[in-house]
Amino acid sequence: MLTTRTPVVTSSGAVARRWAAAAPIAACVAGAAVPSSAAGVGLMLLGGAGMAVVAVAIQAVAGGAAAARGARSAAPAPLPDLTAITVLLPARNEAAVIGTLISDLGRAVGARLTREPVDIVVVDDASTDGTSAAAEVALTAARLGDVGRVVRLDVASGSKGRALRRACPEPRAGELLVVLDADARVEHDFLLRCAEAVAIDAVAQAQRHVLCPPGGGMDAAIARMQDGEFAIDDAIQRARWAAGGASELRGNGMVIRGEALAAIGGWPEDALTEDLELSTCWYLASGRGVARPAGLELWEQPVLRPADLVRQRLRWAEGSLRRDLRHVRPALVGGSTPLRQRADIAMYAAQALVPWLVMGMMARAVLAGPGTIRRRAMLALGGLVAGYVAGGLGLARSALGPGVTPRRILEVAAFTSLWSALLPIAWIRVIRHPETPTFFRTQHLASGRFGPGGVGSDPGLDP
Repeated sequence: MLTTRTPVVTSSGAVARRWAAAAPIAACVAGAAVPSSAAGVGLMLLGGAGMAVVAVAIQAVAGGAAAARGARSAAPAPLPDLTAITVLLPARNEAAVIGTLISDLGRAVGARLTREPVDIVVVDDASTDGTSAAAEVALTAARLGDVGRVVRLDVASGSKGRALRRACPEPRAGELLVVLDADARVEHDFLLRCAEAVAIDAVAQAQRHVLCPPGGGMDAAIARMQDGEFAIDDAIQRARWAAGGASELRGNGMVIRGEALAAIGGWPEDALTEDLELSTCWYLASGRGVARPAGLELWEQPVLRPADLVRQRLRWAEGSLRRDLRHVRPALVGGSTPLRQRADIAMYAAQALVPWLVMGMMARAVLAGPGTIRRRAMLALGGLVAGYVAGGLGLARSALGPGVTPRRILEVAAFTSLWSALLPIAWIRVIRHPETPTFFRTQHLASGRFGPGGVGSDPGLDP
């Protein structure tokens, strides 16, 4: 039986804004104070060493799905059988890609690997490029006319969560909800994998891979780096789940039972990153993270334009901060959240303040001039950065698998360091605009631009 134990507590906008302004300042002040004593320097060196140790632990725990399950606390009894599978495809101006995904789903439904009735819902979020028409043609071509439908919103929702809520306002017990972005590609057994994933865990996430653009050059390099970033993220989330921590959903490939979604209030309408807010609400309410079962996979387009890539990552960073301020902060300072849960979400959220801590130490080193303080500051900085670099390289090597070249390890580790530059910008955006900003979708290219192969993988996808 599915149960929740802790009500979800949220911060008001005014309170969140004050904390958004205070936290970076406090981190800068703490960083500037580090060189004042040998103890402070030792603490930073210990922190750097700790990052390397944590990276090794993640590699050990996330080595495979079987090991992850073995390392985790005992799972609850199996949940009730599913009564239906609903696949939600939120789409705004996705006429160029929606047909290919529907074709994949047609093969998945036609394989008849699941006994539950399937409902495929295309949520056209006030598109202006003929997305609804393209979806209807694709549903007919894929022989999904009796199980597929298009729900068109006349006014743009402004967020993915709001679009999902309008299409699915009341989740039903026994219903399995699967959310796919319009550029996703899935194999013929995808729906079976989804159903198996929630037999015990009510919320699960598909592992994401990146489709490989044709040819080589810069596009292929960018795709490889994003695929490596996804692999590292998957390793981290598997380790958190195995340890009983707050492993998270990612927007593409969310798999959630209707009763679990209803228990946390449904789709979050005003979230910039609905996946992160759902994950944290579920963890705080149930004490369980998001499962990452082996074999549950999908493929998606890489973001090839550097400007779009930065904007997408900045949205993710900002959404993470807003989630922390709205849900994590209240859980840490009040309520009945168990200590173990508080420790997990606190350590993960604290990483967002590391760039400010570093800036404080750098400022102290520059302003102090030659002498003991500067030497201490440089030593502390060096130890902290070295720990992060060593941890990042170790994670990249583990996540990318055997036979990976040093060059690929370095390029993926360098790519993931982009987050350190984006986090301070995200903090400033939250402070300047405490209200949730409008969701801007990432533009997808025509499906024909990408073959059926993935970066470093060979999925069973049709061209």
